[in-house]
Amino acid sequence: MFLTAALKKCSLAAGGFLLLMLTAGSGRADILSFQYDETASGDVLAGTMIGTLLGDDNTFVVTSMGPVTLDGNPTSPLTLVSSGDVFEGLSATELPTVTLDGSYMDLAALTPSFYGFFFGVGDLLAGPGELGGPFFDSSEGYGGNSIDGDYETFNIAGWSASVSSVPEVSSVYFLGFIVAAAGLAAYRQKRLRKHLVSGNRAA
Repeated sequence: MFLTAALKKCSLAAGGFLLLMLTAGSGRADILSFQYDETASGDVLAGTMIGTLLGDDNTFVVTSMGPVTLDGNPTSPLTLVSSGDVFEGLSATELPTVTLDGSYMDLAALTPSFYGFFFGVGDLLAGPGELGGPFFDSSEGYGGNSIDGDYETFNIAGWSASVSSVPEVSSVYFLGFIVAAAGLAAYRQKRLRKHLVSGNRAA
């Protein structure tokens, strides 16, 4: 009786937990690993971006930055991520975006003190009346010489990127729930079998 009541409570809790986890996330986080060889400084900027790879398998919407290095040395965390167009007030709706092949880039990745870098290819900031062409802009600590940044023409040959997917936390919890539920069912079946065997012997 107590076991049955406990199982019911576990089932209700697990059901609520499962519903929470199913509504908490999509189950996948994409990680883009990139490298950019800066033409002006000769530095190599590399790191990761977290976000979503779209259905064309080329366009990557960035939600946050992972660790970034300059010539193999760690840089300060880039906690501010925006579309360059939005950051400069040219748009209110563009999402921070890069592409694996470098054909379109619209990304500002900055520290709270506004050090960091911009990529602009095919966006409004790279268009006529603004910077007038594909560019890369980096501040001190990211290949540039000052907080104002050093602009260069975007070096598409120096850009490389690849994407991998990892389970989100909600997916890990969901898998844990499945394993726990399976273990609980096996435990219950084992107890029931033991009870039946004991009852038969007594008879």
